[in-house]
Amino acid sequence: MSAACARPADTRAADEFYLRTFAEPSLEINGIESGSPQLQKTVLPVVAHANVSIRLAPGQDPDTIGATVERLLREAAPDGAELDSQRWSSSPPGLVPPDAPAIKLGQDAFERVVGRRPALIRSGGSIPVVPALAGKGIPAVVTGFSLPDAQIHSPNERLVADYVPLGIATARELFRELAAL
Repeated sequence: MSAACARPADTRAADEFYLRTFAEPSLEINGIESGSPQLQKTVLPVVAHANVSIRLAPGQDPDTIGATVERLLREAAPDGAELDSQRWSSSPPGLVPPDAPAIKLGQDAFERVVGRRPALIRSGGSIPVVPALAGKGIPAVVTGFSLPDAQIHSPNERLVADYVPLGIATARELFRELAAL
């Protein structure tokens, strides 16, 4: 138990942090808008907007998941409520095997430049070209050049300036390897 007297809802959560956070399917509410922040009285808003994103895992279909989420929202809406749903974009999930030759070349390039092989972390994202290429048997090397203290995608995300020349050198090494294929 922590000093705040909180108990974990799932004791496996810490062990599965990276898988759950970066790779497993997820649904995020990115914003909710309703009412008026300028009013200084109780207001019952008649309209609310939400922006929701869903990360799919391999084997999931965007149309099936989208229809299911919309059905669940409609079923949860109170009687008389109207729901308008718009899909702004979607892409099927893609998965590049960690033992793909292009991935190994990327690891080799990192190792030559920085002296260590990088950790492979399965990560989900919204880069539609990755599943498009994977569907044609073309692996995509998607990489960053940072450490956990960079706080990727957080409000205080940062890139250490010393990493930029290392990233350029690593990319150069990878392109040389790919050119030799």
